[in-house]
Amino acid sequence: MKHYFTILMLGALPLAAAELDMSGVGRDLNGWNEDQLAWYGIDGLSFRASTPVLRSLEGGTLEITMKLEQVVKRVSVYTAEIRVVVTSDGLVRAAEISGEVDGAPFDTGEVTRPEMAVAAPDAVPVSAEAEMREQLSQSLDSAIVRARTSGKQARKDVTARFFGADAGESGTLTKATDVAVKSLFRRVHP
Repeated sequence: MKHYFTILMLGALPLAAAELDMSGVGRDLNGWNEDQLAWYGIDGLSFRASTPVLRSLEGGTLEITMKLEQVVKRVSVYTAEIRVVVTSDGLVRAAEISGEVDGAPFDTGEVTRPEMAVAAPDAVPVSAEAEMREQLSQSLDSAIVRARTSGKQARKDVTARFFGADAGESGTLTKATDVAVKSLFRRVHP
């Protein structure tokens, strides 16, 4: 009976949970303004990031979502929702990016943490997070190209059609999104 009580008590203890350094993310993205948005530029284009939304999942796992937009003449022509899942010990387990570019939907699919093999002694070490970011960037670039060539573009809003606003090149969009992803990856901790 005594062992059952101990097991029940241990089960009632809260599990450690991962956390996100919000102010650090803001600093990485040029600072949060009074509207809790961060504006930054890549290759002459303006991007707006919203404050990340955190959701606690089972077992201390944390889901982080953040919206990123390319803004041209006050119109959002590229919208990406970055989703990152972090284990209770602060390791990024999975990431995914979905959204629209010039009115066409895209989705990278979920990229999961790779199992890292033991490298040769003279090899340059690569972290699992760096490998995930690289896979995510490649998936995003491909997804944007597919979206633009799919012919499935939704109708642009009136302002975008009037001003003729189009999103930047896929490489620039990928680079700008990676800035936000990199910040989220490096600012999580147990």
